[in-house]
Amino acid sequence: MKRLAPLLVLLCAFHAYAEEPKGVQCGLFAVVAKGDAGARATYDGLRKGLELAHLPRVCMEAPEDVHAFLARVSAKRQLPVFAIGDGPAERLQQARCPRVVVLERYTVKGKPVRALPEAPGLAVVYADLQSERVQAVLGDLSSDPDAPIMEGTYGDLDLHLRWGRGTPAPYVDAVKRARSTGKILVSDDRGRFGQGAIVTLVPRHDLLGRAAAEVARKLRADPKAKLPPHAIKGFEVWVDLEAADEQGIALPLAFIAKADKLKRGKRH
Repeated sequence: MKRLAPLLVLLCAFHAYAEEPKGVQCGLFAVVAKGDAGARATYDGLRKGLELAHLPRVCMEAPEDVHAFLARVSAKRQLPVFAIGDGPAERLQQARCPRVVVLERYTVKGKPVRALPEAPGLAVVYADLQSERVQAVLGDLSSDPDAPIMEGTYGDLDLHLRWGRGTPAPYVDAVKRARSTGKILVSDDRGRFGQGAIVTLVPRHDLLGRAAAEVARKLRADPKAKLPPHAIKGFEVWVDLEAADEQGIALPLAFIAKADKLKRGKRH
């Protein structure tokens, strides 16, 4: 058993630093949702925020054994731990060490449509996608601006949004449906921009990550601090004019002019 111990230590070390350059010393760790471009962008913002705050460097971790992972970082005082995305947040829900959970939530009149987690030692930072602004943006495109926002539709628009507890239909199916019906597809998945959706609503992931770094600074100063949920309001509107041209859809010039990011099409 003694001979196995050094090997286990080496395996844990390799697993922790697998996505970091060789020789990097990691003082903090983040469990990041896989395949989520928004979570990865938030992680990049977190790294920058910790650097500006002169705090230890954070590295990504994908622990198979959550209890062993938490025991290790707690013993080495590599706290708080970060969980970016709902999946990682659920994995660390039962932990008792200081941790920062970073999420995205739609809100109605300031109240998250999907509840924020609550637990001892937990601090929450979340992107606040205000339904009022979402409706204002979509209203500039829809012929029925007073329609309610549903899971899959808004008036004559097709939506692929992570609105509530349910998981939206597969993205590829949403693209096919929009193209077959000639409707504008709206997504909130940063990683899908340029892959069929004409409009993408993108939270400010950079600010979200930096806010998480500031919360971490406060927890390091006082691990028992009870911090209220911290909301980062607002989002950017990214427009794919190439996708619009492929469907023969002409977007209002005023809407295009207000876009935060444009992917040019053949006609623009």
